[in-house]
Amino acid sequence: MFPATPHDTVAQPSQVDTARHPDETPLQVKVEALEAMLEREREALSEMRSDRDAWKQQATALLGAPEKKKRWWPW
Repeated sequence: MFPATPHDTVAQPSQVDTARHPDETPLQVKVEALEAMLEREREALSEMRSDRDAWKQQATALLGAPEKKKRWWPW
């Protein structure tokens, strides 16, 4: 009916990553990665705010500029 399965179907223990500190848990590694991502997002937000402020300052300056007088002749 079904083919015979090999006898070594028991899962082998996974190899431990020796490059990391033994006290680090996967959760700690994930938290550190998320904190790094959050810091990058905060830097991007800060840059966007400074760009916004520059554009706002330029728009405000243009609103305060005197209007050009329109002449009644088209040339």
